[in-house]
Amino acid sequence: MSAESSPEPPIVFISYSHDTDAHKEWVRELATALRDSYGIDVILDQWEIGPGDDVPKFMEQSVRRARRVVMVCTEPYVRKADDGKGGAGYEAMVVTGELVADLGTKKFIPITRQTGDKPTLPACVSTRFYVDFSSDSLFDKNLEELARDIHQARKFEKPPIGPNPFLNEPKAVAALTPAKEADADFSTEAEAYRRSIDLADQGDFAKWRELIHHAKTASASALLSWRSGNQHKHPQQATEFPDFFFPAVATYANLFAVAFGAFASKDQRFHNQLSIIDTIRNPKGWDWEGTLIFVELPDLVLFTYQALMGGFAISRHNFEAALSLAGTSLEDRYSRRNARPLFKSTKLMGWPESLHQDCTLGWTFLMKAATEWQWLHAIFGSEEDTKAAIAAYYAFLNTLDCVSSIKAAMAGKPKEREITVPVCFVMIDDDVKRRATTMFFSDPAFFSDLLKDNAVPTDELARYWEHWMTASGHWVAEVYQTRFWGRRDPGLFHAELPRALSPAQGKKLID
Repeated sequence: MSAESSPEPPIVFISYSHDTDAHKEWVRELATALRDSYGIDVILDQWEIGPGDDVPKFMEQSVRRARRVVMVCTEPYVRKADDGKGGAGYEAMVVTGELVADLGTKKFIPITRQTGDKPTLPACVSTRFYVDFSSDSLFDKNLEELARDIHQARKFEKPPIGPNPFLNEPKAVAALTPAKEADADFSTEAEAYRRSIDLADQGDFAKWRELIHHAKTASASALLSWRSGNQHKHPQQATEFPDFFFPAVATYANLFAVAFGAFASKDQRFHNQLSIIDTIRNPKGWDWEGTLIFVELPDLVLFTYQALMGGFAISRHNFEAALSLAGTSLEDRYSRRNARPLFKSTKLMGWPESLHQDCTLGWTFLMKAATEWQWLHAIFGSEEDTKAAIAAYYAFLNTLDCVSSIKAAMAGKPKEREITVPVCFVMIDDDVKRRATTMFFSDPAFFSDLLKDNAVPTDELARYWEHWMTASGHWVAEVYQTRFWGRRDPGLFHAELPRALSPAQGKKLID
């Protein structure tokens, strides 16, 4: 692609953290070089802001005005961006995930200036290509690379496509598979994900339905084959169950990827992937007789799907989609009792039959998927972001569990078991927990509307919530008593929800 012929210079805003005076000087030199040597109109706070100026307002206006935003990713910058800091003073110069999600990642160019061997990026741009400015000796080379990207001036033009020398060669052997099915077959989940996005973005319902039909058929067939070859085996220890059944659930990874691709597309008509739930629960040709841990394998697949899809929705700040998923009405396969929402179906929430009805094994299974399915890392951002999204989704489910309990209490209904969603997400590492916290609190307005729509009195929320957090803490202590012995905080990172929804939030109050 050649450089743009427009006489107007591209406008670029530089987002950075005020780590040290030396770092501020380095950023200013970078901005000066882009202006002087490459004709780029750089917006920099050091040239624009004076006493009395509204810093957050300047930052937001500059980001929206600029064609591109250069994010100078030092270690402190990455921490502040992932923590969601950006509300006061010069901390507002740090671009947060919410703004990236609003404007799209293509607008943002991460550059790194760090001391470690493996640079890190904020979660919101963790999959973006970056320019490494950590070595001052390579400054001029990297500066040109950055400027070329801003100007969209590729150093090397793509050559034209030559003629096909085999076009008129006779076909020796016919294709082994029909063209349509071959077009729908993918060797990796990453390819299936990209193909699904492309077809959905094009609004091509016919080809997308063909793609999802092939994925459904192949997944069900592969699960049947796995069961046939393994149902006479049996793990000796309960702790062996996750490893034993993981390959069985992996037979549906391609279908998961197609569903995620549709959800990630620009066309909202493809976003509702709830119909897959019934497909997963009732594989074609499934034998419902035999040993329970094998008979109930479809529910283990659904348990995994709902956790990953729910986490994907939360990671994209789509709490409405997460609510639709969690509220999906499901009928008990055996007792045919009244339908219950997914988040109240304990086996599908964390106690699958195939995992010995052990919620700790269930959480281990989800974390195993987040670790071993590397194709998820590109979709969520990283392994840590995948785990954080699942944790944030389960904190969300715990909140729905609480709202349901409050409504029951207000209606004077008999007290049922309080915790129907396992609280195993307390087991995540502190770094993952920090990311999960940012995701969970990314849309306070949703939770305010949720409480309002369910007639939960705002002035009573703190009391109800404190009771719920106590009950959740007791659950944690009972399940993980050896691990949490002597700790006051069981790791419930969403415990501050009432404060986040307080009317005082957003007001400039001083204690």
